[in-house]
Amino acid sequence: MRPLTPDQIRLRAELAGAQEQIVALLRSAVGDSLAPEQAQGVAEEARAWRGANAFRLVRYLSDRPDALSLPGSDCPTCVVRLLAGLTAAGHGDKVALVACGDCGRTHPLPTNNGPEGRLCSRCADQRAKKPCARCGKVASIYARRPEGGICNPCRNKEPDAKEECAECRRMMISYRRLPDGTSLCQTCAPKNTQTCCRCGRLRRVNALTSDGPVCGSCYSSPARLCGVCGHIVPIVARADGTRPDTCDRCYKRHEKTCVICERVRPGHHINGGVGPFHCDTCRPREECECALCGQITKVKVFWPRGPVCNSCYRTALSTPAPCASCSRHRILIGQTAEGTLLCKSCSFPDEPVERCSACGEPADLYSGPRCPRCTLAARVTNLLSVDGASVAQPLQPLAVVLTGAENPYRVLQWLRRSPAAHLLGRLVLDPEALNHDSLDTLPQRAATAYVRGLLVTAGILPPRDENLALLTNWVARTVARLPARHANLIRPFAEWQIIRDARRRSARGR
Repeated sequence: MRPLTPDQIRLRAELAGAQEQIVALLRSAVGDSLAPEQAQGVAEEARAWRGANAFRLVRYLSDRPDALSLPGSDCPTCVVRLLAGLTAAGHGDKVALVACGDCGRTHPLPTNNGPEGRLCSRCADQRAKKPCARCGKVASIYARRPEGGICNPCRNKEPDAKEECAECRRMMISYRRLPDGTSLCQTCAPKNTQTCCRCGRLRRVNALTSDGPVCGSCYSSPARLCGVCGHIVPIVARADGTRPDTCDRCYKRHEKTCVICERVRPGHHINGGVGPFHCDTCRPREECECALCGQITKVKVFWPRGPVCNSCYRTALSTPAPCASCSRHRILIGQTAEGTLLCKSCSFPDEPVERCSACGEPADLYSGPRCPRCTLAARVTNLLSVDGASVAQPLQPLAVVLTGAENPYRVLQWLRRSPAAHLLGRLVLDPEALNHDSLDTLPQRAATAYVRGLLVTAGILPPRDENLALLTNWVARTVARLPARHANLIRPFAEWQIIRDARRRSARGR
């Protein structure tokens, strides 16, 4: 072991004296409740027990007797960490945390230097933003180019920015590098997981609370006053210069004129927010071969089976089939090595099973969150009831017919879009209108015929020969529009010749 030089001996002696001063100054500021060992531990945690920080701390505490109770904005970084350590140790009534010079918050710790004092990491990043040399947007500088600093979106648009993902084989921005040199995109990269403190499952962390990490299923944003409706509810959009805190019910997305369809619809500006405005339908999407139909078209969603176009996506949602693993009627998004199709739960066995909030069974959640069958039952009840709570006894058979359909997705689509469903909802409000005579007074369109067929199928209306009824009604309407001298001639011929012959053939089943 080499002997110490005189300078090293002198520095060690000065450091030992500074450490004694640190303990004395801390105990004089906090009180005797702070033991010498605890004072040393707090200083070590704040990285102010050795090196240059120890001498900086001694000078700062010696020059300002109220340095811990009234810390200045020019205090060293080790003082910021020291005050946080004393507060965590239970001496928060004797000290005060240093606030950020811009936002005034004490968390995260303002460990960055600013022109007016200490800055937290978020405010320091905001001050470090500069105009991008390419797009002109004020953002964090990600790379340097001959024309100047550029932002991350502009860097990602360069030809060499994308690489082939080793998992999905798409040309994507590299998110994680593997030991063999290949890369994974953000979708395929393994997620950092922790044990949720509420459900105990190993999940991705959505928030770090005072109790511990919380997953996305268990997390609920803290409720506070909505600036629009005035209720204490979870906030989905924080206040800015144009709007107050807004809850989910009051929040409305920005609507502008789409440059493609020229309709005023919700959407966003492409190319990192600086390009033209596109609605959600017209926004540019990646084009590749659909895994279901094989056509080169825009991708709607990426499933384990591969990329799926919009047409195949809608078809798959409306035609559930038995899963090869669990045998439940589900939307099949994955497949095995042998080519058999799997539902979402069987494709991701490590993920928690989604269950309907009404029946509690595993299912593809539709709305509520409820399964399609329970959603259909709720919407049929709402359609066929006056008060929205219960279906009247005469309409119970119709409710059974609608809710008992083999494919609930088709009936849900019919309830949402069909004119016949809208007509049925209006007729339910007047129970006296649910008979053949009242339906005959309506315009005889396809929706009227469909509603009549539904009521006959459910047993609410008696069956009849529709061809004969249509002929009889047509004759009555036509003769009513004729002049009296013509009607007196045509009505006997129509009733005693045409309709009488049609009634006789109808009786024979022709």
